[in-house]
Amino acid sequence: MNDGLTPQRLPGQVHHDRQIGRPPPRRPIALVRTRGRLYRYFPSKGAILAALIIDAHDDLGAAAEQALARAQQRSVLERRMAICHGVRDWSLDHPQECSLIFGTPVPEFEASADAVGPASRVPALLTGLLVEMVGTGEYDLIGQLPISDDVRRALSPVREKSPPRYP
Repeated sequence: MNDGLTPQRLPGQVHHDRQIGRPPPRRPIALVRTRGRLYRYFPSKGAILAALIIDAHDDLGAAAEQALARAQQRSVLERRMAICHGVRDWSLDHPQECSLIFGTPVPEFEASADAVGPASRVPALLTGLLVEMVGTGEYDLIGQLPISDDVRRALSPVREKSPPRYP
């Protein structure tokens, strides 16, 4: 029997289950245990978790990007707050997904490199705002806390590629 569940449709099925009142699993690994049919589409529990993690990070990134887009004509501080509120609202609306990506690690699970891009979306938005603040002079990195020589040496490869106002 083909139930139509594929790796691409797995996260949607989880959302559908929640909408029709099916209780969500208490832990992400419980989803894997209760849906044996998933093994037809994924080689392992780790692959299922990786798909769910990537989807959760993508949803979170999209929520943050939408919040930023709504505040685009506002100050940098207001845009930062919009991103933070977008992340918080998503977290409250998606507690299982939030727990999956920010909660207790799953024993013996190692995230795939495919999760790096989706997981970087929110930090990239916040970093973009910081770069903008430094570029416009709203934030003076040089006048902030002193940086030790050891830290400066460790960061030198990054600093070489950064805008000139970075310490």
